[in-house]
Amino acid sequence: MALYDKYLKFNLSKVIAVVLIALTVLSTKLFFSISDPQYSSLVSGLATGFALATIQFFFSWYEYAKIDKYQKMSIIDIRKDRDDRELYGSLISDAKEQIIVLGSTASRLLSDFANTASNQAKNKYLLTALSKGVRVRVLLPDKHYLEQGQQAQFDNTKNQFQALQAQYSNFEYKYFQHSPSHSIFLVDDECILGPMFPGISSRNTPSIHVKSSSPFSRTYLEYFENEWR
Repeated sequence: MALYDKYLKFNLSKVIAVVLIALTVLSTKLFFSISDPQYSSLVSGLATGFALATIQFFFSWYEYAKIDKYQKMSIIDIRKDRDDRELYGSLISDAKEQIIVLGSTASRLLSDFANTASNQAKNKYLLTALSKGVRVRVLLPDKHYLEQGQQAQFDNTKNQFQALQAQYSNFEYKYFQHSPSHSIFLVDDECILGPMFPGISSRNTPSIHVKSSSPFSRTYLEYFENEWR
């Protein structure tokens, strides 16, 4: 397991509690063992401060427990939508091994990061990743399972997929035979996951940004692989 994941699973709240209690006890013992009034008042102030900090901490224990829970689940961020081109671009540009996309049409993926007509590097991040050998898999619903407003995008994106597959052997795409219900975007060890709702654009739906090793993401990624097979 990566060192980063081990730190995430470390129980932060218990460590803080033990440290505060130890400091309170130690400073209290020092207070009773020091006869010099000058140092005694200093240590007394420290002991009082640590004691108050300990009491305040226990009142805040619930909040620390929630932080521990999020860390154990390897949650990076909880987002109100999926409309963050800079975030997706940053992840794609840093890709080393694989990119997985499960959505509705993937039209934004192509227009934002596989735009051959653009002169800006940020608009070609997906093409750059493919040229570096990153494996890219895209899984989408067949045209008949898309909403009326999305069906017009299907033929255009399929033509682009075919062109990419002809140029890059590490680009693959498939279609499934049912309506989309989940959105999955994975780049190496990070992924953005969330639901899909009829009549609501995917960019306006909430999502969770997590490590791909998270227990939360495991079911999503297993779902993708089952669908892909």
